[in-house]
Amino acid sequence: MRYEPTERNALFDTNFAYMNMDNNKTLTDRMQYKDLTAEQFIKGILLSIICFVAVLGNISIWIIVIRCRALRTVTNCFLLVLSAFDLLVSVVNIPVTVFTIFSGEWFLSDEACIGFGFTNMVTLCGSVLSLCNIGINRYVMVCHPSKFIKVYTRKNVILMINASIAVTIGVSVPPLLGWCKYSYTPSQNICFANWPISLSYALFMIFCCFGVPLVVMIFCNYKIYKTVKNSKKRVSNTYPVQMSMLKDQNGSKPVENTNELDISRESDQHRCKGNLYTKSEGQSDVNKKHRALSSTVKTKASSPKPPVVNKANPEEIRLAIMLVTIVIVFFICWFPYCISMILSIVVPGKVPRIFHMSTLLIGYFNSCCNPIIYGLLNKRFSDGYKKLYCFWR
Repeated sequence: MRYEPTERNALFDTNFAYMNMDNNKTLTDRMQYKDLTAEQFIKGILLSIICFVAVLGNISIWIIVIRCRALRTVTNCFLLVLSAFDLLVSVVNIPVTVFTIFSGEWFLSDEACIGFGFTNMVTLCGSVLSLCNIGINRYVMVCHPSKFIKVYTRKNVILMINASIAVTIGVSVPPLLGWCKYSYTPSQNICFANWPISLSYALFMIFCCFGVPLVVMIFCNYKIYKTVKNSKKRVSNTYPVQMSMLKDQNGSKPVENTNELDISRESDQHRCKGNLYTKSEGQSDVNKKHRALSSTVKTKASSPKPPVVNKANPEEIRLAIMLVTIVIVFFICWFPYCISMILSIVVPGKVPRIFHMSTLLIGYFNSCCNPIIYGLLNKRFSDGYKKLYCFWR
């Protein structure tokens, strides 16, 4: 049947064309940018800076660990997982939030909003559980070093990481199944769980993502602190006892560690006297003196050095301090968001929008904090940054 362009068909074609144009608007057409306010501009610029620093820093962490063999440790496996979640935030979540701020409204479909809400929840929960893994790892290393090798094998580490990812996805799925709902939150310009419609899910997430991990990390870091403090106390108590025992054995004051001084003096005398002898006589005399001096050094009592409880202890303590700093910074950044979440449930619509948005900015800021902390508190990461970016030196 041949198509004839009659008047009725022409009218249908015109209407269909308009409908097709309306349904196939491009992303730019749907993002009708209105006159940007100062607030929108500042929020968008701040998030763009956070996004850039977070992407650059977390990619750098992966490059440095891959290039430096000394950094390929069990603990750094958990750090890389944490960095991966931060990278996901900075590559997926933050750019969408920036576009939403500039457009003034959600510019994608409802299905996309659900997807981005799920991603926001996964990255938040995954970061918390990664920090929990890191805290437990440090606790076993410092407090139970004999069990560390047995517990943290390659197979067990992979299982721990997979288990934390599985739990992360498990607690993020309920809104997809009807327990709460992922929707657009205008006060924060993001798609996230709609807390006011499901108080039970909000309490569940507070318990799972903040309550339990916070208790675990406080316990681990407290035990690490106590172990380090007791180790220093044992060292300070053991050293005077050894000195007093040595004093009793010698019947006099303990001999200071003067072996190196005696050796240097004797060697200086040999060099001076050697000028008066012939070459063969000087060498033979020096050899005799050296043998006599060696036997004297072996029998001479020297003061004991302070006992070392664990040779790796100083480095492990520094690493523990760095990880404690990461945990503290994380909770400083995300705790205000928890307050915002609770207020949105208890007094919906009563809190200023700027407060809700500020808590989100602070939470997103955490994604670029960890690479900075690594560089400031870990010499190997600091050297890695220098080798990676100070190429002009």
